[in-house]
Amino acid sequence: MTRWLAAFAIGAALGTAYFGGLWLTLLRLGSTKRPGLLVLGSYVLRLGGVTVALWLLVGWGIGGTVAALLGLVSVRTALIRLAVPREPAVEEAKKCS
Repeated sequence: MTRWLAAFAIGAALGTAYFGGLWLTLLRLGSTKRPGLLVLGSYVLRLGGVTVALWLLVGWGIGGTVAALLGLVSVRTALIRLAVPREPAVEEAKKCS
């Protein structure tokens, strides 16, 4: 059980790093001379890091791998909920237009 909690925490850290890297990439897109190279390089580094980490977690068994994936997806879900405007803000925006 402790190993699953550790795997979940590792997955959450991986999700934070992956989506944080994506966010930083998007912030730099307007100021770079080669945006395609930035996007491709960022994608390869982010995906490679997550893939290697999950591959190492396979040694903990299927439960550890699933727990890590759940941690990664839970960070994604939390970030989406933080980024998407709530209903009252949407209603207010409709009134203004």
